[in-house]
Formats: sequence, structure tokens, C-alpha cells
Amino acid sequence: MKRKLKMIIMTALILAVTACIGIVIFSFKRVRDLDTFKGIWESEITVSNSTYDLKLDIYAEDLTSAVKVSSNTFKFNYLSVKWNRKNDKLIFTMNGKANEASYLLGIKGDGTMSGTLTQYGSVYDVTFHKISDKAVNGEYFRKYPLLSYKERKKQLINFSEYSEDGVEIPFTYELNQREKYEDLIREYNLDSLVKGYDDVDLMEVLLGWVSDNFIHNGSSGMPEDRDAITFIDYCKQYNGVNCRGLAIILAEILRVYGIPAKHITCMPKEAVFNDCHVVVHAYSEELKQWIMLDPTYKLILQDKNDNYISLPMLRSSLAKDTRLKANENAGRNGGTFDLKEYQKYMTKNVFRFSCLTDLYFGADGGNSNIENMLVPVNYIDDTSERNTTSESVFWAIP
Repeated sequence: MKRKLKMIIMTALILAVTACIGIVIFSFKRVRDLDTFKGIWESEITVSNSTYDLKLDIYAEDLTSAVKVSSNTFKFNYLSVKWNRKNDKLIFTMNGKANEASYLLGIKGDGTMSGTLTQYGSVYDVTFHKISDKAVNGEYFRKYPLLSYKERKKQLINFSEYSEDGVEIPFTYELNQREKYEDLIREYNLDSLVKGYDDVDLMEVLLGWVSDNFIHNGSSGMPEDRDAITFIDYCKQYNGVNCRGLAIILAEILRVYGIPAKHITCMPKEAVFNDCHVVVHAYSEELKQWIMLDPTYKLILQDKNDNYISLPMLRSSLAKDTRLKANENAGRNGGTFDLKEYQKYMTKNVFRFSCLTDLYFGADGGNSNIENMLVPVNYIDDTSERNTTSESVFWAIP
């Protein structure tokens, strides 16, 4: 019995030592893989028409290896990223699945680390310059912390009250004005496309037209003029437009065909943030309600009883975790659609809403056009020109 116990102990020790040796060998290999690249590297990266800074701390010392990313633009330091080495190339990826950025880099003869960035289906050239041979294995820090889905949901629940506050917003909608859009209407044969459709059916047809014809590219930047025509030209030049551009295109074209519609910015609780989302609110005269249209995802939502969903209904649904349904052909840039991921994403972005007072051709670039923000009661941090806690005023029917 003692001999058997001794054998068991010896076997366990051998396995433990073997595992430790394996870990050391693996760690040594990882350090060796990064040895060529170690140091601090900096770059200014231009994606379409948008530029941001990125710093890499590539650490490879004492059996510890890491690729850590920092950015003044996005206000974070020492974010650990997944990395690998293939032949003489360093590969690392950033961000979530929806906006993943993949870097493929190699050391060049001039001492730079150059290669490509692949994001949103496009490939961009990038070059990093070495500023130090000694990297820092620093602790991750973000000025504005990333909150979990549960924390975001709790925010919606804790800030769910609105009240009448005496603010008046005289919204206006420029409808059935075709003059500036005639060339666009002819180019895409829009009159034939929408013939026989009205109200919700017309919304769905034009939602599909925008999403099928214009690529979403979240890093494309913005043109100086912000009307549908300019955004479409910009999309062709820079291989896509961001969610705001798509929403402006859809809202303007809906108004051309007589449907009151506006682009609405959906924002998190933080006064300063790196990410928000822009969708369209279109008014159905037939149903006497607003309907949310999201051209980024070719999306229109319904509840379990097949009722169409507006933005205030979406906020309430996400707080209460009620069931929603997406249209079957929803998806970003022709891809598949993940409703659960979308609900998590929008739980962050429906804390407060912002939209313009007057909706017309190029309204987003109008300097005299007042921006209005709907915030819940007891919300303090705000930067809008005119805020209200009144749902009835902000979501007023046309």
C-alpha cells in the first residue's frame, strides 16, 4: 500500500515538473518570438479620412511577453491584445467582432515596422516608428471605464424616469422636396423602386436600398457637408460611410417621399465617449407611431406581438429584457445579424438621445440648427444646446 502511494506521489511530481518545464519552454518561445519586435513603437494611422494615434509596447523580458496598445485619441493605455508570430510577421488584433482591426507587421530595412491594417473589409498601409528599445509592461488604464452589459442595463433601470419640464421644441420636416435629389433619383431609379409602396412598406424598401447600396465603414470619417448627396459621393470615394452618414442618407430620402424622418444619435451615459450609434426615426401615419430604422444593419425591430419598435420602446425593452424580433434580411454589409449582440450594444447607447430641430437637406451641417437632447431625470452631465426631460416633447409626432 505504501509502495503504491509512493508511486502515485512520484507520478504526480513528475507530471507537475513536466508541466512546469512545458510552461517555461512555452514562455521562452513566446519571448523569443517577440525579441525582434520588442521596444516602443508609435504611428499615426489614417483609415479612410480619419486619423488616430497608436503606440505599441512590445515587451519580451524574463519569460514575460506582451503586446500592449495605447492611444491618446481613444484615451486608454496598455491594453493587452492577442498576438501571434507567423514567419517574420507579427500579427495582432484589436476590438470586438463587429469592428475588429487586424494588424500584420514586419521589420523593414529602414528600421520601421510596416505592414497592413484590415478593418471593415478594407486594407490600409501602416508604418510604426521605434522610439525606444525598452518597452513598458504597464497596467491597463482607460479614462472612461468600459462597463459590462449588466452595468449598462442597471443604468437604464436606475435612470428610467422622465418629467415635463416646460421646454418646447418646434420640430420641422421638409417633405416632398425633390429638386436637389433629381440626379440621385434617376441614377438609382428610385421612383420605380418605391412605386406602389407607402408608409411602413416604403420605409422598408428605402431601408433596404440604403443598406444594399452603401457600405458601412465605421472609421471612414466625415465630409464637411453632411447631406445625402455628399455622403453618397463620400461613400464611393472612401469605401463606405459611418452610421451617421447612412442614417442621414435614409432620413433625407424618406422625407423626399413624404415620410417625416430624422437621424437620431443614441448615446451612453458618459458625457465624453468614444462610441455611439446613429439611427433613423420615421413616423408612420398609418400606425400613428415612430419606427426605428437602422441602416447600418438593415434593421427594423418588432416585439413578440409583431408591433414595430420605436426608440423609446427599444430603451424600455432593453431595460426590462423583453423579447424582440429582427427582420429576416437584417445584417451589416450583407452579413448575418446577431440580435443578442445588437441588444447588448444598444443597451449602452440608448441612455440618452440627441436630434436636430429642423430637418431639411444638409440639416446636420446647419450652424443655426439647434441640437436637442433627451435625458432622464437626475442626469447631470450634459453638453447639448437644449436639453429636456420631457418624452412627450422630444418624441412629439409631426
